[in-house]
Amino acid sequence: ARVAVSDARCIACPTNMFTLDTLENRTRNSTELFASEAACLVKAGWGTSSPTPQECPVGTVNRGKNRLPCQRCKTGLTTVDVGKTSVDHCVVQAGWHMAADGIPAPCDKGSYSTGGTEVAPNATCIACATGYSTQVDEATAAADCAVC
Repeated sequence: ARVAVSDARCIACPTNMFTLDTLENRTRNSTELFASEAACLVKAGWGTSSPTPQECPVGTVNRGKNRLPCQRCKTGLTTVDVGKTSVDHCVVQAGWHMAADGIPAPCDKGSYSTGGTEVAPNATCIACATGYSTQVDEATAAADCAVC
């Protein structure tokens, strides 16, 4: 049986989900019928990782206009804040550096990295002052250079 337009009932989207016309900030066209929760999508920087959509946590991204969970940045990368929308927002995480082959790698014992920023996403390992070292690999601050 075919559902007649007059029988279709609009449904309310769950909290923090929206129909495409709302996400695109435009008027709904005459062919769009939102009679199913499947038409409800998350906005950019949000994901469906839990029963209720949530803003993507640090280290994850979602472009939005979908029903997908937030996607993790690749190993050694993170984001500097919540709600990021693209893997282009992933930066080298603290304690790591961008290796010569373009793949993030952990800083060795005796060095540290504060990580990348959105302006400078690649990070380098900084050697501890002469006579000092870190206790472990992946140190994240100069204060970790406390072992003499």
